[in-house]
Amino acid sequence: MRMPSRRSITVGTIAAALTCVFIAVAVSAPVKGQKAPNIKMSTLDGKSVSLYDLMKNPKGQGRVVIMDFWATWCPPCRQEVPHLQKLHDTYADKGLAVVGVSVDRGGAGDVKPFVKENKVTYTVLLDSQNQAAPVYGVRGIPATFIIDKKGVIRASYVGFSPEIAADMEKVVKSLLK
Repeated sequence: MRMPSRRSITVGTIAAALTCVFIAVAVSAPVKGQKAPNIKMSTLDGKSVSLYDLMKNPKGQGRVVIMDFWATWCPPCRQEVPHLQKLHDTYADKGLAVVGVSVDRGGAGDVKPFVKENKVTYTVLLDSQNQAAPVYGVRGIPATFIIDKKGVIRASYVGFSPEIAADMEKVVKSLLK
């Protein structure tokens, strides 16, 4: 009986893995106009919180949410953080919730020093086990979703640039009216 070569085993393994990835993305990635899937993650302090919890203000009214998947080691993510902080500072009292979802594998140990150093005051959640990012079809970071007060995705972006920053603010302003 002839044994398969290393190359054929490797190619077969890669093909199977890619098939799983494409199926997972095709099945679970929400798009503009669809309801945002609820995800549950941990805060930097280890408390469990869901996206739907964050979508409501203390009075139970809906908020516009910017949900940003990012990592401390990602240069475009690091450029985006000050912009997200500015949006939080400007619009939080008008009904905006900014939620940073860190995909850092080191969890809170990697993220807490970055948050402190960069004076991030918006909500930061941990997805170090890569459970939330696939639900949103995240294939590159930063990946940002803007969700309206009814929980519907109204915009999404991959990457960061001045044009994306301007569009984010424009969408947020229109949804807060």
